Amino acid sequence: MYEYAFDTELVRVALILGIITSMLFYNRYGVTTGGAIVPGYLALFVPRPTQIVMTFLIAIVTYQLVQRWLRPRFMLWGRRLFEAEILVALALQILVHGLLYVPASSDPRLIALYSVGFVLPGVIAHDMGRQKAQVTVQAGIICTLVVFGIMTLIRALRDIFGLYVPIGDLPLRTGGLTYAYPPGWLLLGVTVSVLGSIALYHRNLLPRRLLAHSLRSGGFVSAGYLALFVFQPLDILFVVVCAGITYLIVTRLLMQRAILFGRAKLSAMFLTGMTVTWLGELLLDFSGLGFVPWLGFNAIAPTIVSLLANDAQRQGPRRTVMGMGLATGLVFLVMATLSAGYQFVTEGRLI
Repeated sequence: MYEYAFDTELVRVALILGIITSMLFYNRYGVTTGGAIVPGYLALFVPRPTQIVMTFLIAIVTYQLVQRWLRPRFMLWGRRLFEAEILVALALQILVHGLLYVPASSDPRLIALYSVGFVLPGVIAHDMGRQKAQVTVQAGIICTLVVFGIMTLIRALRDIFGLYVPIGDLPLRTGGLTYAYPPGWLLLGVTVSVLGSIALYHRNLLPRRLLAHSLRSGGFVSAGYLALFVFQPLDILFVVVCAGITYLIVTRLLMQRAILFGRAKLSAMFLTGMTVTWLGELLLDFSGLGFVPWLGFNAIAPTIVSLLANDAQRQGPRRTVMGMGLATGLVFLVMATLSAGYQFVTEGRLI
């Protein structure tokens, strides 16, 4: 949905390079970049620096609000602290979108004041709680510029030597996409996804006996995007299959040969998930079937794959599928209801 600094082919390379750069920077200096996926995603927006500035600004405000006000009052730590940071960052983004909604409709240039991603500011704020905010911002910017510089060089060499892999260049189904709710409502859909994921994990937030055990749903945002593609079952199947392959490679191969846990394990999941997703897209493209999975959402698809695989490693594939299905169903029901209500009100006004 975004217009990135690089084309579809290079977006995947940028994300993989971002994780590698983040890992090397952490191993060398002991400083995190606001999350392993942050440099790769931010590098896609370097030509629009205001969005990167807004991302860090929202992260800093989130960090200050949570650490100085919410944490001491509500005794937040661990996952609950992370959830609070994600929710506060989302609330700030909703506020910004609300303030800019009317002006941006008449002046599209104001869209440059939106932040990058929906949970990225919250993830960055979480790392700011582990180290100084200034250190996190500096590390994130340095790695982002490194990734962007390398990617610019790769693009130049590709253009000189004509090394193209035309993924999705003339997809046969471009005009036939049907989303479950308007893509412009993704911020709201992701918010419902975050709330649903938190409720599934803390089952005491739901009616008694609805869940026997807590469930993870493949990260905070996955259900929001999966619900968008409910009417595109092949896209969902593609993500689930890639997540299964990623899970098997990491748990049955990599974790048997290396000591992987914490940040290293998550980075391995992301690297493997992105590689598997990319190869899957290549195979589909070369097959001539005319099916381009997750058209328009090529950057988020491998992230969802990796998050699903990571939760499968934590709680098992069956429970992850259950969590994913329940969270996706919740988002779909809420967003479909809101979409139908909006359409009814709009048509009523027209009459």
